[in-house]
Amino acid sequence: MDQYKIRMGTSSLKRNNRNIQANHGEHIYNNLTRTSFFSGLTNTRDNFTDQSKIIKDLQINVSSLSLAYSIFNDMIHKFNAELIKVKNERDTMADEIKMLRGSIDGIRESFGRKLDDSFYDVASEVQERYERSKNVLVFHVPDSKEETPQMLRALVVNLLKVLKFKYDFPEIKRLGNYRGLYRPIRMVFKSNDYVQMVLKHKTKLHTSEFFKNTWIGEDRTINQRLEFKSQARQSLETRGNNKIQD
Repeated sequence: MDQYKIRMGTSSLKRNNRNIQANHGEHIYNNLTRTSFFSGLTNTRDNFTDQSKIIKDLQINVSSLSLAYSIFNDMIHKFNAELIKVKNERDTMADEIKMLRGSIDGIRESFGRKLDDSFYDVASEVQERYERSKNVLVFHVPDSKEETPQMLRALVVNLLKVLKFKYDFPEIKRLGNYRGLYRPIRMVFKSNDYVQMVLKHKTKLHTSEFFKNTWIGEDRTINQRLEFKSQARQSLETRGNNKIQD
């Protein structure tokens, strides 16, 4: 009996010793993981992961920058090529202008002042035609010596109402001095568009009892009138020749 108790006690002591050793080992492991050595190992692993991510991002950025640089470099080469082309064209035009100036100088020496006068006449004619292209002349509108600007405006208002289109009211003026005859009226619009509208609708005046004898025409320069008369004469001659042939 005493030997049995002794064996049981010895076994119990061995188990307690093993438990104490196990608990002591766990305690040592837990303390070790808190030491700076193991903590440094963990931080090193985390830092290595962060550095790998940073390097990967940098590689992606470098690749993107390299592609952007390649595209930008191609654009610069194309721009330089276009610039060289423009410079060559400019040099060619400069040479042509120089040749033209030489030709003009030679013509001026040959014709003297006549060329300058002709150029001035052409420029003046072009300017006058442009200005008159915004005007229309109204003929055979009742007139009187006592006519006032207010009376003239009311007359033109009624005339434009007969034409039936939207407009900005033009500048108006009777031409010449009153001598018992109907003086024409010049209407000056802001643009040629209004003139075309007036000319398009002028036949509506025939529907008005008051304006049935009134007619509207373009405001031509002297040269335009001469050209118009010449064309009309040629048209009459052509018609007469055609009748003779028939």
